[in-house]
Amino acid sequence: MLTLGGWALLVGGVVCGVGAATLGYPELIVLALACGLALLIAVAWTAARPRLLVMREIQPTRVTVGGPALGLVTVTNRGARPSTALLARERVGDESIDVPLPRLGTRATRSVTYRLPTGRRGVVAVGPMTITRTDPLGLIRIVQRHGSVETLWVYPRIHPVEPLSAGRRFSLEGPTSDLSPHGTVSFHALREYVVGDDPRRIHWRSTAHTGTLMVRQFVDTSLPNGLIVLDTRQASYREPAFFEEAVEIAASLVAASTLQNFPIRLRTTSGLTLGASSGMDARRVLDQLAGVQLDAPGGLNDLAGQLTGARQGMSLSVVTSEPSEADIASTLAARSSFDAATMICARSREGRPPLAVAANVVVVDVASALEFAQAWTRLYR
Repeated sequence: MLTLGGWALLVGGVVCGVGAATLGYPELIVLALACGLALLIAVAWTAARPRLLVMREIQPTRVTVGGPALGLVTVTNRGARPSTALLARERVGDESIDVPLPRLGTRATRSVTYRLPTGRRGVVAVGPMTITRTDPLGLIRIVQRHGSVETLWVYPRIHPVEPLSAGRRFSLEGPTSDLSPHGTVSFHALREYVVGDDPRRIHWRSTAHTGTLMVRQFVDTSLPNGLIVLDTRQASYREPAFFEEAVEIAASLVAASTLQNFPIRLRTTSGLTLGASSGMDARRVLDQLAGVQLDAPGGLNDLAGQLTGARQGMSLSVVTSEPSEADIASTLAARSSFDAATMICARSREGRPPLAVAANVVVVDVASALEFAQAWTRLYR
């Protein structure tokens, strides 16, 4: 397509041609012909498009904030003549990265790596890659798209902390002991069969009803079990930076529990509910935390009614910044259903009194996730 300079040259050539026809100046005819010749040369220059096979991949696709993430683009010249050096442009979220591509001989292949920006948490769309070719005068620009859109997950930073260990899930099926054939393992739910499951756990009645192989899922009822409530309301955060600290705190608690295969559940005030008990589950939770954003709906008062009497034997941690009196009351209303409760506030403490909730709710008032990790270690070690 024509660039701004190409359109200017085309309009100028037309004006000169019309002027020559109406005024009879031969000089205008020469200028009109020169403009037309320049455009023809530009068309011929860009008409021979290189036959390139461009493949791009991201390594790795999941990284913490500030971690290294590379784009690897492999270019193969499938044409019968060498290709010139080109400039590719990669779209990374709201940014663009220029990727110089080297000159390639016939049937030659080269790989180029470039660094992807990971300075902010988020779920980032990478691609498609565009390769732009222009003539020497910059009159015509040809843009070719290569590759599909891939996803880069930029996780919040994970700080080493102790897992939520105060709450425990107790069996409702009677006493357990080491003499029990399954120890403290109890039936939890039914799920679809996956390769590697013990065939003895297949639930044939449910399989016949659904037409899909269903197996019994068991959990260890003696493991520490916790619930994390992440406040995502915009009104709770005076500064967006403190929301990022809150997300890091929630992610650190999830990672700490799943690292030891302790079951953990995460809920947000916007309605997101996720459970995790292993490293693979943790990745699913962290995928969601990578994209969580501040919003308006929901609240701790909405969660209180759902939590009260529904989570016996668990520990509760509410991660927020500036809780209101109603938020504190909601946390206290749900406190009786948990073995332990903690309210974690990521906020600036300058000129503000310490947050007072109640004697049976532990308050961790910190200015950053790193400070939280240090305070949490002192609290639970």
